[in-house]
Amino acid sequence: MSRNNSFYTPRSKPEVQNSFRKPTGRPPTNKSNKTTKSVGFRLDHDWQSEKTQGQCLNEMLQHEVLADVEFVVGGGKKTEVIKAHKVILASRSAAFFTMFMRDERKDCGQIIVDDIEPTAFKTILRYIYTDQAEVTTKTATALLHAARKYQLGALTRLCSQKLAAGVATDTVCALLEQAHHFRDEELKKTCLNYIYENANAVLTSPEFEKICDRCLATVLAADELRADESVVYKAAVTWATKACKKQRLPVNGDNLNRVLGNNKFLIRFPVLDIDFFSKNVANQGLLSKDETIAVFQYLHSRTSPNVANFITRRRAMTRAYRFDITSGAWNVGNYYCDAIQFQCSNQVVLDGVVVYSCYVGEASYDVSVRVLSEKLELIIKHDVTIETMSQVETYDVLFHNGLTLKPMTWYTIALYMDGPQTKRGVCGKSMVYCEKVQFFFKTSIVAQNCTTEREGQIPGIIFH
Repeated sequence: MSRNNSFYTPRSKPEVQNSFRKPTGRPPTNKSNKTTKSVGFRLDHDWQSEKTQGQCLNEMLQHEVLADVEFVVGGGKKTEVIKAHKVILASRSAAFFTMFMRDERKDCGQIIVDDIEPTAFKTILRYIYTDQAEVTTKTATALLHAARKYQLGALTRLCSQKLAAGVATDTVCALLEQAHHFRDEELKKTCLNYIYENANAVLTSPEFEKICDRCLATVLAADELRADESVVYKAAVTWATKACKKQRLPVNGDNLNRVLGNNKFLIRFPVLDIDFFSKNVANQGLLSKDETIAVFQYLHSRTSPNVANFITRRRAMTRAYRFDITSGAWNVGNYYCDAIQFQCSNQVVLDGVVVYSCYVGEASYDVSVRVLSEKLELIIKHDVTIETMSQVETYDVLFHNGLTLKPMTWYTIALYMDGPQTKRGVCGKSMVYCEKVQFFFKTSIVAQNCTTEREGQIPGIIFH
């Protein structure tokens, strides 16, 4: 007469035992007592043969069969004790292998894992045992941190791919916060690059209000941020307003200043349009009286060296080049100007012009750049001295304040350079496509030094 065998663990003992007995009465329940988690499954003796290796290992993991190592995972109220098997962990993870080899002659006791949440740790174990893991955009960052810690290369790549695919305007801020929390520099870089390239959309999204002050500082400090400074200013004020409300503070200049702290000095007030500054900033109270006066002096004089603690350089300037190559030397000076006429398909801000360096050796130039309207009226005049060397082909001449250009409107750049011969651009293009903007160039009647759309000076313009 055959006997019905069953494999079970007595609930009264913490260790796993094998026993063969004929079941009597009702089968044991799956309830766990306060100190020991029950195996919780009752199968025929030959419970393995109809399952895959992964299924069998998963059963042993879930029900802690023959488990010989304990992890105390998480922190605070979320702490859980999770059991596993040394040999399985060591066979899949170099980090676990090193850990257990180091302690092979002694009982490891409980291993503290306080930098990973229990849910993520369980997912990591399931992957180790079964090669399967459910990775979503919400869980990928925590899993990525754990996968890197335990040197699980395939899972690391899977998490990275999931995060890269999930970066979008409505998710990038949350992902940046996760990257900051888990100190994931690679993910942080991916998120920041997306923000830099899509700055206007991200800065005006509701999600931007939720980032922490450190992430806010990282974004505001970036030269790569492709946004007009007025958009940056509004985003910072919106963030500060939300922070005031969260702290139950009245929304006024003093409290906006308080919650922004030193981040206020990352807003580049000196590059704002003077009209925007007058209407939106001067009377808001975010800046002190002395700071407001200093910015006004800078905006009016354009030469003021003292502009409090604020940054005066512009962000994310792009260069549209009309020459690809140079050939030979170009005579400059004698009070003759090189000039080129241009227009753009979209509204942009003109930040300056690109000029060629000296033809040989090193040379200093007195440079005067003038921007003329369609009616040849003077809009900007900027004078500067630049030091050049022939090894560097071009140099930037940046205006103190950007000029907003109307689309499909002709402007003229007139350039006066007093000094020795410079490099000479050839094979010029009448149309250049750059950053989704078309620039059109043509010979100007203002030119006195033979620069045309085909050759000469003024190889490019700087804009954002």
